[in-house]
Amino acid sequence: MDGLIRHLRLLAGIAGLALLCACQGTTFQTPPLAAGACDPGLSGRWISINEDGRPDGEMVLVFSADCQLDVTDRSNGNLREGDPTQVHVAQSGANGFMWVDAGWTAKRFDFADLAAHPGDVFLMRYSWDQGELLFNDMDDKAVAHLIIDGKIPGTVDYEDDRLLNRITGPARPEVLTLPGVFSAEFGRFRRDDGNGKP
Repeated sequence: MDGLIRHLRLLAGIAGLALLCACQGTTFQTPPLAAGACDPGLSGRWISINEDGRPDGEMVLVFSADCQLDVTDRSNGNLREGDPTQVHVAQSGANGFMWVDAGWTAKRFDFADLAAHPGDVFLMRYSWDQGELLFNDMDDKAVAHLIIDGKIPGTVDYEDDRLLNRITGPARPEVLTLPGVFSAEFGRFRRDDGNGKP
């Protein structure tokens, strides 16, 4: 009974987490897919856009031909720049996926509360829509429920307003096809016409 109560309390805490802050993340101990060649469609400078398709001034992504990624970010009101990192990409069916070193991500975006295990990666799904580059993050709350329910092997580190999931073990491509593991919301970018900020 104590285990069930603890289980339910954890689920209830996770359900309310999004109301508190965005201190959430999901990492993979092993990338779920084998990396392929860099997608040539990514190469270039991309600016974040709002729902009206206009630049929102929050983020610029620059992908090199060999998949080095440089990010300039003003999403918190202050300009943040840093070292580029290597992006790994793979295709699975109609979907594209990319991942980066989780330690780089935590450092680059000041996610001090989301300290990741060395070698772990953060993964996103990407797609194209009429020339726009769209990203879906993992749905961290949904992944936490799947781990707790034993449907995905891993760990859930939940404390106060922080949630860090870790999908453990060897490559698990089946995780990418589970319903609800990716957020329904998109990050949207378009190629910079020279007027993009920051």
